[in-house]
Amino acid sequence: MQTRRAVLLSALAVTLSAASVRTASAAPRRGGLAGLVRLKLPALSGPHPVGTVSLHLVDASRPDPWITSQPYRELMVSVRCPARDTGAYPNAPQMPAGEAAGFAALNNFTDVPSDEVDWAATRTHAHEGAPADRERGPYPVVCYSPGAGDPRSLGSTLCDDLASRGHVVVTLDHTYDAAAVQFPRGRVEKTVLPAEFGKAYPDQDRITALLRKTLAVRVADTRFLLDELPSALPRDLRGTLDLDRIGMFGQSAGGFTALQAMHDDPRIAAAADLDGVLAYVQDDSTPGGLSTVAADGLDRPFLLIGKDGNDLGTVPSWDSL
Repeated sequence: MQTRRAVLLSALAVTLSAASVRTASAAPRRGGLAGLVRLKLPALSGPHPVGTVSLHLVDASRPDPWITSQPYRELMVSVRCPARDTGAYPNAPQMPAGEAAGFAALNNFTDVPSDEVDWAATRTHAHEGAPADRERGPYPVVCYSPGAGDPRSLGSTLCDDLASRGHVVVTLDHTYDAAAVQFPRGRVEKTVLPAEFGKAYPDQDRITALLRKTLAVRVADTRFLLDELPSALPRDLRGTLDLDRIGMFGQSAGGFTALQAMHDDPRIAAAADLDGVLAYVQDDSTPGGLSTVAADGLDRPFLLIGKDGNDLGTVPSWDSL
């Protein structure tokens, strides 16, 4: 499980090789769109069918930290919930077309040629607009934050499965951090992290400052989401969320976000960090640069999951926590 901070650490190379990325994107695809590989996600393991809806949130209380000319912060989230009836509702795409194009251009870290997969064709097991099963609620809430540079859709399999087991799952895109975020009417906002890293490199202090800013923006996004949930939900979902039982998880930078948000906000009762270092360092094994969650600890349950050999003894920030 290579950390998604690789997005930041390889961003300079991405910036310098933009011409080759454009060339690869323009290369002929095998047989056109119809000849591309279409991926299939694992089936749900829980007893509930799942419905989903996307929400466009606007935080007018703060200017966008990445685009300083924008006096507000915009976010996209998806809400997954146990559904009452899904038969008449289509399976939601994992990625809309604009997001899929941005993902293919930047996030191809799995040795799968970007021009051989139809990323927009993958369908989730959540059904768009399916009505919530209100009789079994209210349901505990789980929030999800993706890795640096990743769209919220990369957590679809885990999030759909959690919803099928009786949770409301809210996935959050961090705009201008994620490779691409698609807003209503098809507008797409792309990541600024490669350019920001290019400006900071090779000054280590500036790189550390960028890591701190990235995490701070993510935590602020999360706390705004928690503020908005009671009022931003569509009518069908109101009353189905148990806002006294909120957990959070994420992968890499998303795992860091989950634990730091839990440290900063008492509304989060438990959190899980999948492979996320908890310090502002470029390598997991580097000491120092501790976040406040790593330095202070937590008084509520948390979970750390890392690859084999990546344990407390080799990750100083985990050991500190």
